[in-house]
Amino acid sequence: LWIAPLLVSERAKTAQSPLAGNLLVGEGDERIRQIGRHAMLLDARAGEVQRHITTTFDRLTRDYDVDGYKVDFCFVKETERPSGYLHDNIGDKERERMQREMFLAIRAGCDSVKTGVRLECYPLEHCAEFIDDVFWTDLVGPGRTQEGHEQINAKLAEMSRKHGWVTWPEMVWGLGSNTPAGNPDWERTYLEWLATDINYERKLELSFPPFNYANCAQIRALVNLY
Repeated sequence: LWIAPLLVSERAKTAQSPLAGNLLVGEGDERIRQIGRHAMLLDARAGEVQRHITTTFDRLTRDYDVDGYKVDFCFVKETERPSGYLHDNIGDKERERMQREMFLAIRAGCDSVKTGVRLECYPLEHCAEFIDDVFWTDLVGPGRTQEGHEQINAKLAEMSRKHGWVTWPEMVWGLGSNTPAGNPDWERTYLEWLATDINYERKLELSFPPFNYANCAQIRALVNLY
């Protein structure tokens, strides 16, 4: 199951409950929000929030016999661009503390039902002992190149050796256009990405492009093989 344990919509029951007192506040005393969804965030440092997360994962694991979760939107600060969270002024140490407390609560909820539930997340090294599978990022846009593909694969292999994680690229998207990109290197890398995942038996979350590329027959064949 895909789950974002910290995100809270304005109209969610949680936003109208006493837990709302534990929503993160940042610059200018404004609530911190995830930019893409304008969602608020629970502060996992609070005991009430930790209990809420544990109860949620206990219920989901028990009711649906879940074997694994993709844990997403963990309040990660991106290093090379502004944070994806509006009004974010949380320091790195406190952010890491929140993430660890969240994973401790998640593991407690899962383990109360059964052991061996797998957790997927970003490569959070300070939470390495809680994570089984690591995904990279959304591999989208015209900037994808064969060189970049090789660099990411090398980094994934390094992470796997260091932490014992099962590492895999997350999403391969098209260019969001109904016309060919006119970028042969981009299209070749798309093929290489699929072939690499087949050869290494890695998981891959794939969003189908419109298949109006010059090599669409090759892409279709590899996707079907995958």
